[in-house]
Amino acid sequence: MDYSDRMMNTTLVEAGLVSTTKCSIEDLPQEILCEIFGLVHKTAGSSLNLSHVCAYWRHITIQLPRLWTTVRITQHDHTVLEDILRRSQGRPLAIYIYLADQCPENSTLGLWRSLILLAAEMKRCYRLIISAGRGLYKMMRSTFPPNLTAPKLKYLQLQCQGFQKEECLFPSITFHPAVLKHVALDGVGLQSADLSGVKTMVLKQLRASWLPDCFGSGPDNALETLILSNTSLPGHKAILTPRLRHVTLDRQTPFEFLGAVWSAPKLESMTLSRMSVGHWQDLQFCLTLLPYRLTPLICLTLEDWDTERIFHNPREVEALIQATPGLGCLHLMGKKTRHERILEVHDSCGGWPSLQDVYVEGVRQDVRADTGDFWAYEKARIQNRVGEDDDGEIEQDEF
Repeated sequence: MDYSDRMMNTTLVEAGLVSTTKCSIEDLPQEILCEIFGLVHKTAGSSLNLSHVCAYWRHITIQLPRLWTTVRITQHDHTVLEDILRRSQGRPLAIYIYLADQCPENSTLGLWRSLILLAAEMKRCYRLIISAGRGLYKMMRSTFPPNLTAPKLKYLQLQCQGFQKEECLFPSITFHPAVLKHVALDGVGLQSADLSGVKTMVLKQLRASWLPDCFGSGPDNALETLILSNTSLPGHKAILTPRLRHVTLDRQTPFEFLGAVWSAPKLESMTLSRMSVGHWQDLQFCLTLLPYRLTPLICLTLEDWDTERIFHNPREVEALIQATPGLGCLHLMGKKTRHERILEVHDSCGGWPSLQDVYVEGVRQDVRADTGDFWAYEKARIQNRVGEDDDGEIEQDEF
């Protein structure tokens, strides 16, 4: 504290506007403590530490069911879980399970009892996030009853730790298709589920042969965003996603999506991230075999491309331009993506006819960095504008 601050504090104390009496947190009204505990719960998601500070705080936290609606399982003591579930008093739950790939042998009984408790409470779970080894998912399939339902679940995220040759399977649970909106699966597949209402789906390290059966074949599928990474898709069963607008392929061969029987008539945005030379060759094969699949694209994002090895052949770039004639926005992201090389090849091919904007790391590029000339796409945009008459007024199109 500097001199001016000390003088101001001294003045305020002398004027009686500030008290020098020290106040302990124990002197705060219970209503204020409840609000503070609520903020801590939103930030940390756990109230166990608060209840262990002192008897007074324990008395307050136990009386607040909203402080016990987040369940975090990082150990195998089922008695703690019983206390949390009892104190939540039937309120909706967010359940997080983070367990090591290899569980201690002496923890099997406690974990088994915890899973039985969770199965009984799935009907009021609105968020479920699990990151564990294959052993936990196997134990869940043997513990959860076959007719288990999760009607309030909105967010589902499952991850299988460690290297897996085959995907794990999650127990068969009935979700409400109008409630479940986000599904993220990393190495964990679903046996059977109605995913027709899901708007965002992330699939990583999967052989998603079950996906068409979960999506169904009707026009009511609500999927809007799809992210694929190291995932194979069935090529013989049709998947209809009439609302799908954005697809991200991260370290993913494009053929799995473009070559599948996947209908996405409203697809307008695609992100191709961390593509290898093999992925780029697969893309070229798809553009030759199925050039119409990318026709609806309006926005294309290239992220972390090794442009020195991939984006160097003008003929290959020209094939991409011809397959996406309506492209209006190009995003170039990542350190490996040399935008100068991309735009140089782009200009040599004549460019996208409808391209309006190019962004490099989120910054719009209008002029060349070396000569100051406009990019070819900028010239094309100016030439395509409605002509001006002699008075400088823009001519109006006739209807």
